[in-house]
Amino acid sequence: MASHLVFAIFLSFLICAAVGGPTETRLSDARQCRIQRLTASQPSRRIESEGGVTEMWNEFEDQFQCAGVAAMRNIIQPNSLSLPNFSPSPRLVYIQQGRGLVGIAYPGCAETYHSRGQQSPSGTEGSQEQQGGRRMGEQHQKVHRIRQGDIVALPAGVAHWCFNDGNEELVAVSVTDLNNQANQLDQKQRSFYLGGGQPQRRMQGTESQQERETYQNIFRAFDENLMAESFNVPADVIRRMQREDNRGYIVKVQGGGMSMLRPEEEEECEGSCSEGRRGNGLEETICTMRINQYLDNPREADIYSRQAGRLNSVNMYKLPILRYLQMSAQKGNLYPNAMHAPHWSMNSHSIIYVTQGEGQVQVVGHNGQTVLNDRVRQGDLFVVPQYFASTVRAGNNGFEWVAIKTSSLPMKSPLLEQPQWQGQGQQQQQQKPRPFRGQSECRIESLSALEPSRRIESEAGVTEFWDENNEQLDCAGRGMTGAIMPGCPETFQSFQQSQQSKEARGQRSDHHQKIRQFRQGDIIALPAGVAHWCYNDGETPLVLVAVLDTSNHANQLDRNLRGFQLAGSQQRETSFEYHTQRPTGQQRSSSNNIFSGFDVQILAEAFGVSTETARKLQSQDDKRGNIVRVENGLQVVRPRRGEEEEEEQEQRSRRHNGLEETLCNMRLMANIANPDRADVYSPQGGRITSLNSQKLPILNYLQLSAERGVLYRNALLAPHWNLNAHSVIYVTRGNAHVQIVGNSERPVYNGELRQGQLLIVPQNFAVVKQAGNEGFEWVSFKTNDNAMISPLAGRTSAIRAMPEEVLVNAFRISREEARRLKFNREEVTIFSPRSRAPGRASV
Repeated sequence: MASHLVFAIFLSFLICAAVGGPTETRLSDARQCRIQRLTASQPSRRIESEGGVTEMWNEFEDQFQCAGVAAMRNIIQPNSLSLPNFSPSPRLVYIQQGRGLVGIAYPGCAETYHSRGQQSPSGTEGSQEQQGGRRMGEQHQKVHRIRQGDIVALPAGVAHWCFNDGNEELVAVSVTDLNNQANQLDQKQRSFYLGGGQPQRRMQGTESQQERETYQNIFRAFDENLMAESFNVPADVIRRMQREDNRGYIVKVQGGGMSMLRPEEEEECEGSCSEGRRGNGLEETICTMRINQYLDNPREADIYSRQAGRLNSVNMYKLPILRYLQMSAQKGNLYPNAMHAPHWSMNSHSIIYVTQGEGQVQVVGHNGQTVLNDRVRQGDLFVVPQYFASTVRAGNNGFEWVAIKTSSLPMKSPLLEQPQWQGQGQQQQQQKPRPFRGQSECRIESLSALEPSRRIESEAGVTEFWDENNEQLDCAGRGMTGAIMPGCPETFQSFQQSQQSKEARGQRSDHHQKIRQFRQGDIIALPAGVAHWCYNDGETPLVLVAVLDTSNHANQLDRNLRGFQLAGSQQRETSFEYHTQRPTGQQRSSSNNIFSGFDVQILAEAFGVSTETARKLQSQDDKRGNIVRVENGLQVVRPRRGEEEEEEQEQRSRRHNGLEETLCNMRLMANIANPDRADVYSPQGGRITSLNSQKLPILNYLQLSAERGVLYRNALLAPHWNLNAHSVIYVTRGNAHVQIVGNSERPVYNGELRQGQLLIVPQNFAVVKQAGNEGFEWVSFKTNDNAMISPLAGRTSAIRAMPEEVLVNAFRISREEARRLKFNREEVTIFSPRSRAPGRASV
């Protein structure tokens, strides 16, 4: 009895924490939510600019006042720019149509995209852009590619711009959370522009005076001379910034487009593409957080039914920046005549915009009164307040919508089934620090590049292991080897249509948890103790490199590498002689799956199957190993690639546990091979793409992160050390000369690192890499979910942060030499190749 009481109290705490926590940032007054009727409507105001149109819904309507939000729709013509602006409230944007580029100017973050300037012919004199004989090159913060189906997060107070570089209009629907705690003004929608002005053509409305007050170029109000002094520019430049501009807030770009520094969009970036960037040493954290995520991918559906449709959601676990906005989004697709189950939102308002088709919507208030019962169509927008129950039935052409929600972790409660709360406690889990290791474990005098030392052959593949007893792996706590979430529902399911009587109607076809498609360049996170499997549905061999953190707090056994098989049996193992340091005489016996240790009768009773089936679970006569061939392909339930999935439109509901927007559908993977996602980029040097818990939240539970680097021919990665993590480097292509230095007089590693090799860089050991003639590509696994580095050279280096006098006295060099030491490298972490030093040793 006592145990049941404790469980009930604990469960209530979890529910209150989940529902109450995010809503603490909402400032709305209950008096504003006395809603008698809701309406689905089109925009009520329209501002026409030179390069597009801004349409706004009336935020003074009761439903918007209750939710404390404002909504608008921007239509940007091709080759047009929405001018830089910022708002005191956070904003979430859905890209309904088109493609473009978005830039966000984070205060305090570095210009991570830049190119090296050209040398001035005079060498000493020139314009203000030429300093020390060098013309400053292009430099700016990261530029983000957006496309149809994206959700884009715009934090409060951060200036942003958008450019349509496509061939069709870019249509963006946005919701601004005026009630958010970040907004300390009133609840009027405001945008502060850094350029532009009132356009000549605009439709006058009752709020036209408000438009003049809330959409203005901020420079026009400043004193001309004060601005000239602040920017250190001539007064006529300021006058041009302040002059009347009747082009509006979306302007045409002259000269055929905007040229800016960014990686190529192709998946493969050849030698002509390059990168380097400036950062503040924290380029793996907040300054490079993702601001957008694609929300309309059928293969990433969180809830899917072949007969009814799908739901895709994005919350703070999938897009971490939403934690700061306290907003989220959901994209829904109902097939013709399908129905979305009646439900209410437990901790958020929902602002729903219809993107395609039509549907019959009903919304019911707290007193049972129907506040909305209407047919909504494409372009309509309406609000469903918190706790108001709603449902929708699609029309004959289907129904698609996007819902913006005023919580970063929204939850809903269906009316048809009892919500299940399994697994929610994991959201409250606090991470423990990595276990302390004695200094005796990390007395490294020499490091070596490692190759696999053991090999296990199966029927359809090979598993290779690095020796986890090697002292450098022991220091870093790593073993090498190659997700069914307990308590989560089977959100992918199909139903068998009965051709017999009602007795056969209860039979179901397959249903299982979510299946995730992965590809080359993906990083996949597998939590401890979670069963997983992998299937190669491609036409080429699938090669996976895995790092296991055997010293992680989740492992309460010893630090020997273990894998628990649910099927198959380990068959053939071959040892190699790649400098293994395992103690002599140690044997590794073959292993069977975990069912083989249970009594057959107990297994049969537990599964409710025959003893013959239970014996098959034990795989006693199965000699295929742990990787097996699948005859005729693996048939599973998942969304289809093309639009043909919409042909299956029979009405069917599906079951879920009310938490489908939270833990059970957390992303387990992210691709770090796409050049367009580079965090550090230099056209002359290469690029680096990092993946941490800000980009992939599940890494917070694993306490791991990853980084992919590409150095072009002879380019250099700045010497640096890892502040808070070990780094496990695996070479995917090319070769490089690598040096690792500890606190001794000699390097602990000085040699060539080539494709297929693995190298450990312990925490605080300094490392430098220079690519060979074929370039160098690698992936690093780091033992911290927010790994940080400190460069020794470059724009953000520790040397540059020191006073000249310190360097003069520390190294006994002249002041001029100290200056050169600090400022001769303007790049950040990736250095472009220069003439090779004459004394460099060949490796």
